[in-house]
Amino acid sequence: MVLYHLFQESLGRVFPVLHTGPFGFVFDGHLMVLIFFILSGDALSVSFFRTGTPASTLRLVVARYFRLTFPVLVSCLAMWSSSPCWSRSPRTAFCA
Repeated sequence: MVLYHLFQESLGRVFPVLHTGPFGFVFDGHLMVLIFFILSGDALSVSFFRTGTPASTLRLVVARYFRLTFPVLVSCLAMWSSSPCWSRSPRTAFCA
């Protein structure tokens, strides 16, 4: 996701070739999210197929939830606190 925002939104305006051509699919955020979901599903299903019991998969899902909740919360709070739209100054055109 970081590469998507860096290359597509920031550098994509300076170098339009990043939106299309051979680089387009590499920095496509939607494709990377799909790949993440496929790899995540594969990682969770491996434990089920090894043991054959849903309990092992449930244990992995619960552990994953608690492992990822804190970093997601911290990054959301960091973005929220650094946003110019949340400041007490008058809203700019960027926030509208």
